[in-house]
Amino acid sequence: MWWRRLCTAAAGVVRLSELYVADSNDLVWALDATTGKKIWATAVGVDVTAMAVNDDAVFVAGSSGGSTYVRKLRRTNGEDVWTVAPGGVPVMGGPLVTADRMLITLLNGVVIVYDVNTGSSPAARSVTLPSALPGSRWPSGERQSADRACRQQHHLCLERTMTNQASAQSAPPKLARLGLDAFLLALLVIALLQITGLAEQAALPTLVQDVLRHPLLGKVLSAAGIAAMGEPGPRPGDPIGLLLNAITVGLLLAYLIVDIGLAGVWSNRVKAVILTAILVTAVALPTVELMLLRQGSGPASYTHDGGVIQTEAAIQYVLAGKNPYVEDYVNTPMADWGISRYRTALYHYPYLPLTFLFSTPFYAAGVGMGFYDQRIVYLLLWALLLLASTRLATGGRLKLALVALLGLNPMMALDVIFGQNDVFVLAWLVFSLAAWRLWSTAEEGSLTRRFGVMLSAVFFGLACVSKPTAWFMAPFYALLLISDHFGRAQRWRELTPWLPLLLRRLAPAMIVFALFMLPYLLWNPSAIYDDVWRWSSGQGDTGYQIWGWGGSNFVLAFGWVQDRFGQWPFWLTELLVATPLLIWFLYRQRLHNTLASVCWHSALLMLGFFYASRFLNENYLGFILAIFAIAFIASQDEVSQK
Repeated sequence: MWWRRLCTAAAGVVRLSELYVADSNDLVWALDATTGKKIWATAVGVDVTAMAVNDDAVFVAGSSGGSTYVRKLRRTNGEDVWTVAPGGVPVMGGPLVTADRMLITLLNGVVIVYDVNTGSSPAARSVTLPSALPGSRWPSGERQSADRACRQQHHLCLERTMTNQASAQSAPPKLARLGLDAFLLALLVIALLQITGLAEQAALPTLVQDVLRHPLLGKVLSAAGIAAMGEPGPRPGDPIGLLLNAITVGLLLAYLIVDIGLAGVWSNRVKAVILTAILVTAVALPTVELMLLRQGSGPASYTHDGGVIQTEAAIQYVLAGKNPYVEDYVNTPMADWGISRYRTALYHYPYLPLTFLFSTPFYAAGVGMGFYDQRIVYLLLWALLLLASTRLATGGRLKLALVALLGLNPMMALDVIFGQNDVFVLAWLVFSLAAWRLWSTAEEGSLTRRFGVMLSAVFFGLACVSKPTAWFMAPFYALLLISDHFGRAQRWRELTPWLPLLLRRLAPAMIVFALFMLPYLLWNPSAIYDDVWRWSSGQGDTGYQIWGWGGSNFVLAFGWVQDRFGQWPFWLTELLVATPLLIWFLYRQRLHNTLASVCWHSALLMLGFFYASRFLNENYLGFILAIFAIAFIASQDEVSQK
């Protein structure tokens, strides 16, 4: 016996040793009727109301956007063969199929017969159905049951038609409403444009003037257009930014219209194209604009200090054979950025080695071509992580929603635009989870099944050697690596036999981490410890200040320290908050060892730790929100696949 829970399962049909069923996410599933294992799943873009199957195909009837559709899916792989649209009247009987014909009855009594090979049909007719279609060719041994099913479906169709025909003629058609992906996109786009405008207005006071005098950006509009727009204007104020905002809002309008007006598989395809254009106009092009402005205004302008200015300086130290953790940054453009009192990072490089080592070849190539900005690397990884994130969701709407949540999250989008490096570590985590997802769903004996888990561990090792924020996921990710053996509600003592397997699967991550960390630990261990950990805990003459939106504000407000550089035992509050959370979350992970649980638990643990720590900066909240987004979408998938 087996069971598999689908998200609000709809119509279903059994054929030979296969079971076909549809869920409320517009997915049609083919399952092995003996084991319950998924054979394939296809997004059909309609609310499925009925299904049928013959030797070659699965036939799906449903509605979307007030219109009725019938789709033919190839039985072997779920490929969409053809789609017909009988009209706005719901299908009430059928589809009934033979080897060469398909029959449906609409709510208004119209019966339509189709050629199953071409989807073509003669004119619709109102007829009385016989007990079985003449000339039907059923597989051997199934004729009697097929006739009986046909008669039952026929009587049900006629009964529903007689009961509902009068009311259906007067009832208004069911109107399509915005889906989750469309609503989230509207919310994210509007919030992002507002927050980006506020940030640029506050941090870039000479933006308009610098755009107008830039040799490239200043020529986008004619002199008449610039004069008509005037200097004062809506945020962000500069003509390039306003045009990009106008294009973005227009694209959003198009997405919403497509969502309620276009049905079927083409709806998600068109929406994917529009979403890609929104990501370009709302994030990628504003980033390029600031990169160009920085080139014309100086290396300390139009960017973030640590993620761009300091990382570029660290790359220069590497190319000169110097240790970025030993050197200071007082003679780099870092000295011209920010408030002088809080420039303690001038004496510390607070990130792990991959942040500058990975970017070094890009820097060398960019300098050779005459232009480099660290955001080139961040933009590239941002685009790749959005592409990889589609592997973390099943179904068109969920894929679109996740890409929007990761790409247009206002905090993370600002990270990309201004050049903070949280997207750098997030990319490796997404690559790792996507590789694990591919491995966990691959067929036994396939190349992905053999090497997918190793690739996932390599990516996770790269994340952990980028920034310590990735470490919060490590204990939960480790359990996930043996989820195929250490599964639902097992006891901890049952983990012992699988420890050797866990170590083998974790080995690539540990090797990658050691390859990048050991050289600097051997070179000068006290320097890397002082820069990455001692500085962030506020120790020493140039330690990091108490900052951000966390509980540390109570320490300041109650006067428990003299100023933001004062010492207070935050290690104790971190321990008191994070330790019970870690124990509880590991217990929960044991009960439900899934990708969604990994993301929920790691993000919540990170939020609790930093809330109790010396600082909780807004970029950390954006990073945590991105992990929450993956957890939420993965949870929807896991519910639909049970």
